[in-house]
Amino acid sequence: MTPDGARAHLYDRAALWAIGELRARDIVDAACAALVTGLDTPALRVLAACTYRASRRRIGPVR
Repeated sequence: MTPDGARAHLYDRAALWAIGELRARDIVDAACAALVTGLDTPALRVLAACTYRASRRRIGPVR
């Protein structure tokens, strides 16, 4: 996957999660994939570091 593809995938996952179509753990997976392709921000690192169990508590609603 290219960095642009990973970015698009992450945006898609976030949009689907925001409307309740995905679990928080799916956002964590997309964040990990984005890091692997070379995308790197502090927020992306924090998101990718969430465990699946913690993702339900730590990833709050979109505001």
